[in-house]
Amino acid sequence: MAIVVDEYGGTTGIVTMEDILEEIVGDISDEYDEEVKPFYTIAPDGSYIFEGKTSLEDFIEVTGVPERDFEKLQEDVDTIAGLMLELKGDFPKRKELVKYKRYGFQAEEMNKRRIEKVRFIPPKGDSE
Repeated sequence: MAIVVDEYGGTTGIVTMEDILEEIVGDISDEYDEEVKPFYTIAPDGSYIFEGKTSLEDFIEVTGVPERDFEKLQEDVDTIAGLMLELKGDFPKRKELVKYKRYGFQAEEMNKRRIEKVRFIPPKGDSE
């Protein structure tokens, strides 16, 4: 283990042997690593249900939608929940359909301050 010190002598962080090895060989799984939960599921109807905090980059990668369709929005928002808020201009009601181009979005789970899960409805014939 090593302590990382900045130019003023203050502590910046700690580096472990595992951190160094992972930089060289890639991710190492061990008994201390938490299980990574999937951030989306595919519903039987072909729609996708995403965690609200899913990045737009991950959303685009998973669904295979053209990045150019969301290019302008990526300048203003980072997550799929943020995308819904930007499109609606306010908090949507639960299950309310928000359309953008050929795509549909629904807030599946919400609390008073956050959209927890978002259903993405691809255009007919585009689902994988």
